[in-house]
Amino acid sequence: MNLRILIFFTVAAIGILPLTLFLLFNLPSSIHQLELAAQQETEARSRIHFSNLNSRISGLEEGIRRLAAVPVSRDVVGLGGEDELLRRRLTSLVAGWFDDNEQFREAQFIDLVGNERFGMVRQGPEMLPVARDALKDLERTPAFLIGLHLQPGEVFVGVSSNGGEAGDDLFMVTPVSGPAGAVTGLLVLLVELPVFLADFHDAFWVLGDGRLVHLAPGVGESPALPAQVSDPAEEGTDEPFIQSVADRQFSWLPLSFNKGYRPTMWVGRPVDLSSGQQWKSSLFKKLALIVTATALLVFGLAHFITSRLMLVRQEILVGLDQLLNHGRPARFSWQGPAELSNLAADLGQLGDLYLQTRKARRQAEAARLESEEKFRNLTESAHDAIVFMDDNGDITYWNKAAETFFGFSAAEALGQPIHALISLQRGDGGEDVTAPTASGQLDEMLELSATGKDGQEISLELSLSATSINDRWHAIWIIRDISERQRAAAEALLQQQQLVQADKMISLGLLVSGVAHEINNPNSIVMLNTPLIQRAWQSVLPILDEFYEDNGDFLVAGLEYSEMRGQLDRLCDEIEEGSRKIKGIVLDLKDYARQESTARQEELDLNEVARAAVRLTRNVVKNASHHFRLELAAKLPAIRGNMQRLEQVVINLIQNSCEALSGPEKGVVVRTGFERGQVFLQVEDEGCGIDRQDLSKVCDPFYTTKRSLGGTGLGLSVSAGIVKEHNGLLEFSPRPGGGTIALLAFPVAQEEE
Repeated sequence: MNLRILIFFTVAAIGILPLTLFLLFNLPSSIHQLELAAQQETEARSRIHFSNLNSRISGLEEGIRRLAAVPVSRDVVGLGGEDELLRRRLTSLVAGWFDDNEQFREAQFIDLVGNERFGMVRQGPEMLPVARDALKDLERTPAFLIGLHLQPGEVFVGVSSNGGEAGDDLFMVTPVSGPAGAVTGLLVLLVELPVFLADFHDAFWVLGDGRLVHLAPGVGESPALPAQVSDPAEEGTDEPFIQSVADRQFSWLPLSFNKGYRPTMWVGRPVDLSSGQQWKSSLFKKLALIVTATALLVFGLAHFITSRLMLVRQEILVGLDQLLNHGRPARFSWQGPAELSNLAADLGQLGDLYLQTRKARRQAEAARLESEEKFRNLTESAHDAIVFMDDNGDITYWNKAAETFFGFSAAEALGQPIHALISLQRGDGGEDVTAPTASGQLDEMLELSATGKDGQEISLELSLSATSINDRWHAIWIIRDISERQRAAAEALLQQQQLVQADKMISLGLLVSGVAHEINNPNSIVMLNTPLIQRAWQSVLPILDEFYEDNGDFLVAGLEYSEMRGQLDRLCDEIEEGSRKIKGIVLDLKDYARQESTARQEELDLNEVARAAVRLTRNVVKNASHHFRLELAAKLPAIRGNMQRLEQVVINLIQNSCEALSGPEKGVVVRTGFERGQVFLQVEDEGCGIDRQDLSKVCDPFYTTKRSLGGTGLGLSVSAGIVKEHNGLLEFSPRPGGGTIALLAFPVAQEEE
């Protein structure tokens, strides 16, 4: 038998269909009958409450009429409440009438212009008079405005916003008339709505204008008010009525305090449907019992079917274990519906097919694993970084060398776009290298620079090629770090340039020595002949003087003898002094250019080093600045060093300062001194200065800002090496106001020893 037919007959035998039809046809009518009975009961109860409320209203109206008719009320209103005896009588009268009636909150006696002449307010259980200075102006209150239109003995009941639980009070107003029947004032009694309607605390209170002032507790949101209550323009009704809102019903009572007027208030109460609820609860319990019995029956049937299915499941699991874990064929044989027999045959055929597929897949998997293992061993042992990128630009392989080069682990790199991890730029032009695509040619070798995870720049050589993996295009990046190779090439170039510069300096030294010799020869003749000329002049002076006295003035070399006689000695002295200066400069140049086999060090005076350097750079300084100063400290301690090498350092600093000046109006100061146990020389200029970020690089080899002017960038580098040989210090700092301060400092000779 078919399984679905078996389940169908089983469920039909239980009788679900008859039970469902019974509930559909009988349950709604029964519930309606119960709700109708509850509605009729609520209407009857509402009419009883309606009669009780009207009786209470009539009693309140009679009380205010009586109070307004007593003579003491008329006298208090007419005399303005000034007579203390009348005030005490009226206080005693009102207290006697209203102390026990807690629904009265306040009594007000008002004259015809709206001034309160006398008032009493409930404080606790008693009604107490209001102090005279606390009496109010009630000219604009609804009670006063309505009371002006009332006839003697007529009472009007209304609602005003003066307090109460919802911010509203019930007020009663009636005229106070004199002996002749003329109205002399008004009497207003304020009634506490919560006390007056204490029996209706579980109801909704709605004013005649449709405003809701009290919610029934525990009912939830207020119902939508019907037209009889909410629309003031509607005439409405003064009879109780029932309102249905969704699945709830409310009974509304009109409170018509004034004849000929619309109801002043409506009181709505939820209809008590508890009896219907009890009946429905009982019905639902019986239905639950029936459903439980039905569920037990169905559960028994389900248990039987489930037991059969569990046996089938167990056989399937055993068969799958034979197939998947042991590789043996599985056979299934089940008795029952045709579906189970067909399923057993199909599962047996699928098992045989799976065993064949499994054998072929294992052979292919073994070959693939062997190939992958060889590839992984090869790439992981390579010193070059090997990276695979798919057609989306994402990294699919990242070997150990790539982790070392760029700092990213394989977990961080796999699946990420390659340019999101490393930034590649061409080494020649500095332009960014974009990721290759499947349509581009990938058979090239590039030299690039890259930035790794730590931000350090790496020079590398990149080989690009393409392949297909699992029918998808992949780019193969083979990356080799060439930073060390480039560094070695740079060092070799640096050494070559230093050798060239050293060779230039040697050639310059030889040239200076030859030029100095050529200058010394004619300068020696000048130095020897100038004193002879001066002595010859002194010898002929007496003869010339005698000729001058006899014949008067005459010309000598275009000048009159009287002028020439005093000038020639001075000219000879200047020639001799200039010759001595030429000799000193030549000696300084020969000392500066002299090649020594060893860097001989001796005790020397730093002031002498400064003077010699200034003499050699006098022409450079004269052309560069009109404000050059040499400030030498007296009695400097001696330092140990090589005079020639230190002169080279100071000359370099003076030349750099002169070249930094923007015009001759800027100054240069060279000063020496002794401070903190060190002898120092300072060169201060008012030039363009050095950027703070470049201060640490000024002594690097080949660093120069004057490349276009022929600068090599070796002057300060060589100077720094010379200072280091002398255990000294060379520092550069910005000068306040613009310019640079170069400081040379050396230990004292005794301290160094």
